[in-house]
Amino acid sequence: MPGITQKASCSVKRKVTSSPSAATTPNVLMGDHGSEM
Repeated sequence: MPGITQKASCSVKRKVTSSPSAATTPNVLMGDHGSEM
């Protein structure tokens, strides 16, 4: 499971970089996006 989470957060970061409005989505879905950064 941890591996899947890392891959998901990695792709999420890339999406956030291209679309700022999506920055709120990973925070709600992942929850640990703040700790990742």
